[in-house]
Amino acid sequence: MGTAILTLVERYVPHEDPGHSVTEPALKTGSFFFLIAMALHNLPEGLSVGVSYGSTSQSLGAIVALSIGLQNIPEGFLTALFLITHGMSKGAAFWAAAMTVLVELLFCWIGYAFTGGFAATVPYGLAFAAGAMLFVVYKKLIPESHGDGNERASTFSFILGLLVMIGVTHWLK
Repeated sequence: MGTAILTLVERYVPHEDPGHSVTEPALKTGSFFFLIAMALHNLPEGLSVGVSYGSTSQSLGAIVALSIGLQNIPEGFLTALFLITHGMSKGAAFWAAAMTVLVELLFCWIGYAFTGGFAATVPYGLAFAAGAMLFVVYKKLIPESHGDGNERASTFSFILGLLVMIGVTHWLK
């Protein structure tokens, strides 16, 4: 369902997919909108951590929190790097990227607080989020990571990340 919904959103909601460019940034303006997009992106991540901690599985919360936390490190770095390449100072870019995580913390609390009342829907919510993330990875991230001659490094990074997450899952169970 997550994949289907994002497919419909992509098809019917007006948006612009910036092209891949080696010579200059895809966007000259719009850093504010980029930060809003990153904050909105962190909303379901926070919900998934909170819901996972509120679920009946004792190890699920730690697994999801560590997994999302590990992917937030390069994500935050790339967010700040994007802002720096668009003219923001390094300090301001650091704090702007860090502020997008506040949304994640807020929605983690909300997810945890409301999980008890929606316990039966938790697996469906997590499956929806997984489908949406797979759509983003296969539709956007993989093609973009293969646009400038770094196909092998991108492929091995993806596989290494997948193996780390499998290891985290087994280690924390």
